[in-house]
Amino acid sequence: MQIQFLNSPDFTINADGKLERSGSWLLSSDDTDGEITGLAEEWAGSINDPWRIPSADGSSYTPDPVLKVQHIECKALDSRHCRIKFTASTTSPTGGEMPEAITGSFRFERKNDLTEYKIISYKLPQNDLSLLPPSGSIIDWAGSDYRCEAVTVQENSNQLFTAEIRAVNIAIELAGRIKSEKNHDEEFKIGSWQIMPDALEDFLQNNILHTPAVWAGENFYIYKIATEPADSATRTQVTLTARRSKLEMLEALRSEEIVAMPMDIPDKRLVWQSRWRATAEDREIFENKLGNTAEDWTNDDQMVVCKITPKRISDCEFEYLLEARYPEDIGREYNFDSRDLDLPDRHEYYTRVGEIRLSASQCGYTWRHNGIYRAITNWLPAQLCPLVTTMPLAQRWINQPVKVLEIVEVSFLAGTSAKNISQIISWFTSQRVSNTTIAGISGSFLRYDLEIDDITDSYNRDWTRISRVYRKSPDNYDWNSTYWL
Repeated sequence: MQIQFLNSPDFTINADGKLERSGSWLLSSDDTDGEITGLAEEWAGSINDPWRIPSADGSSYTPDPVLKVQHIECKALDSRHCRIKFTASTTSPTGGEMPEAITGSFRFERKNDLTEYKIISYKLPQNDLSLLPPSGSIIDWAGSDYRCEAVTVQENSNQLFTAEIRAVNIAIELAGRIKSEKNHDEEFKIGSWQIMPDALEDFLQNNILHTPAVWAGENFYIYKIATEPADSATRTQVTLTARRSKLEMLEALRSEEIVAMPMDIPDKRLVWQSRWRATAEDREIFENKLGNTAEDWTNDDQMVVCKITPKRISDCEFEYLLEARYPEDIGREYNFDSRDLDLPDRHEYYTRVGEIRLSASQCGYTWRHNGIYRAITNWLPAQLCPLVTTMPLAQRWINQPVKVLEIVEVSFLAGTSAKNISQIISWFTSQRVSNTTIAGISGSFLRYDLEIDDITDSYNRDWTRISRVYRKSPDNYDWNSTYWL
């Protein structure tokens, strides 16, 4: 039989100030152990047995000689698993029993920002100070969710100690919980607060439009402010929208085409375009780029920035579209009469950055109510993980944006897409994962997307332009062909 401690001990303070501690264990048996109910009853022990202190990995325990169990709850989950919950709770502050509140010590406080606190004091001997909840632990205080912010201990003359527990109400964050939204390369955070009338002016003064949004994190500024009456206590609900802004390149596109065929010699034109996000402080950087080298984002020391197109998003944020060409191509006039002669044989490639987000189950984990991810027992990566692996992925992958390289291959077929549909769909319906080399880049590629356009060339001929998008697998993993059907 196997045992496993579930999460950390829970603390409860009821309406009378009575402090309780509880902890849950999971018992698992196999065919050789016998019936789970009898095993659980034997393992659970009896009332007044020592409290069980779990080991670091939760697979064993040591008895606590101070604290005694006052309540045992067993619940069979199925024929092989049982959950056992131990509770320590008594009415006296001595002998290893959970402490009782000092009469009249309870206080309730609410600050101007609507943060709510509950404070209560207990009297107990020095040996029993370990029974108190540590700072940061969750407390169910008379049915509301609180977090222990601090425990202050003061020694009395009678060899007893007075311990004051100060806990902050975390349930009040329901209206002010921060939400994240993402739209392509735009990222927002939205929070709502219910503000008392006497605190509204200070709150708005500390959250002015187009100023840093400290509550949203680094590189966010307040993009929008909305206010409306709340549903209680004459409060005002303030909704702040913060937008992420920092100097970064959003995408870089490379295009190359033959613009003429004088004497049957291809006359090529290579153009790079990049799109940048910038703050107001970065504007001078882009104003001075015209005519300078574009090597930092084209990897070609001959490329020169020949065009800059700014776009104002707000007082705090701007976008810049940069175009770079070889000096000899800047301002040249072309005769495009013969530009479409090579369409049947033309293959164009360009790269861009894509993004994937893997769920906890795709990474091999399950989420616990206390905010901890645990590895899934008997996880089946061949069925559940998009990547080839035998072990759970690192937890930093869970619900985080993972950047992947995308290669777009552009080719052309004679005629409209209606005539070429069978040839087009065969690319996507065949094996989606392959280890190959595309545009000189080798690796595991996923056939991710397919874009079809009908075009007419300068000779009035119909063509089907096909853009095939390949995604290269991230971080030296291979794509799981079993997962991608």
